[in-house]
Amino acid sequence: MPVFHTCRHGITRIPCEGEYSHKGHSLLLITINTYQLRDVIETIQRVDRHAFITVNNVDRVIGNYYQKPLE
Repeated sequence: MPVFHTCRHGITRIPCEGEYSHKGHSLLLITINTYQLRDVIETIQRVDRHAFITVNNVDRVIGNYYQKPLE
């Protein structure tokens, strides 16, 4: 997945269905930092120009968030 190569954080995929259209979709959740936001959005839009993206602030992250940088 191109987003993983952009920021190396895991992505959670949740299968879902549109309430109006009843079409199957996938909801993808990823936690990134502010510095990664632009690159991740550009990668998503390059892969799917119709992607619906929401950005939310996170007060705190608990757990194993750190990933070693790609070399």
